[in-house]
Amino acid sequence: MIIKTPTKIVLIACAVLLAGCTTNLPFSHRLASSELVEAGSLSSAKLGPVSLEWFPVDFPNREDVQSASGFLGWWPKARIPTGIGLARRIEKALDTAVGIESRSKSALQIAVLGAVSKFEFAPGMFLSIPEIDYGWCSFEAEFVYDGYRWRQAFVSEEKNASSGYSRQTGPLEKAWDNIALQVAKSVVNNIEKAKEARKYEDSKLSRPTDMKVPDDQKPVAEKTGTKN
Repeated sequence: MIIKTPTKIVLIACAVLLAGCTTNLPFSHRLASSELVEAGSLSSAKLGPVSLEWFPVDFPNREDVQSASGFLGWWPKARIPTGIGLARRIEKALDTAVGIESRSKSALQIAVLGAVSKFEFAPGMFLSIPEIDYGWCSFEAEFVYDGYRWRQAFVSEEKNASSGYSRQTGPLEKAWDNIALQVAKSVVNNIEKAKEARKYEDSKLSRPTDMKVPDDQKPVAEKTGTKN
């Protein structure tokens, strides 16, 4: 079939317009109920509450404009609220597991080193309502809790949206939910380590200088005859 010149011009114009458009997808920024329940199972009154600080401070408002991974065609770019989606979920998971209180003397700082979301549209979505059928996310951060520092990377991949998620955005939202729960587990684990380390340091300071501590009460590195 031969396409006449005016038709060609219209098709080219449509392609250019689509290439310059940005799609707004109906993302939810709520942590899923299943992850919320699991975060609650981590809860302990001995852990928190903590005050929370983000670095950079505008990460919780970050929104990216990007194309679908590996997509061939003229589908417009989409607004992907990676910072918003991750930060709100992480805050909810931490508030459930540890407790977040702005006046708390125990500070938790999260310095974001990298946060990337990738997605793919379902086949046959050109000039129709877009649906994400693959979502992937990586999140790396350095955490500081009352001077105790650790760095960790988290990755999640989802190929299908489960029940309770929007068909348009489900896989990517599920990936963000998984990351939030992983972060909550890491924070709980490391707060416990930090408290144990502090308890040991406090016990050392409270000992009389002339008091000998039995070997079975010393950390492994201090026991007589122990080599690193």
